[in-house]
Amino acid sequence: MENRTEPRQRVFKAGMIEFPGGAFSCVVRDLSPHGAKLDLPSVVGIPHEFALSIPSAQFVFSCRAVWRSERRMQLRYRESGGECSRNPCCCGDCGAARREALVQLAASLRQVRSASPE
Repeated sequence: MENRTEPRQRVFKAGMIEFPGGAFSCVVRDLSPHGAKLDLPSVVGIPHEFALSIPSAQFVFSCRAVWRSERRMQLRYRESGGECSRNPCCCGDCGAARREALVQLAASLRQVRSASPE
């Protein structure tokens, strides 16, 4: 039974978890207006709060981990007060900017999928 309160967009995008003193590569598996699910080689050493960047989508969001398993992590984007010096839209009221970025990403993914031969 599906318990999610918001729709998720399935994706398969290269991402980067960045924090002071380190960075880890990851694969973004799904996105929603408030968070994302990541696949990682390991979650060991990743702090509770970090920046998630998705270079191909020109995305950088300040995030916090919600749950972790050995190789998977669910995160939520931080709301106002969560400063991300690399992306000023993540400071203050970034909800509208985040939703617009996700809508654009979803539209570009649909375009790529519809153009791909089956």
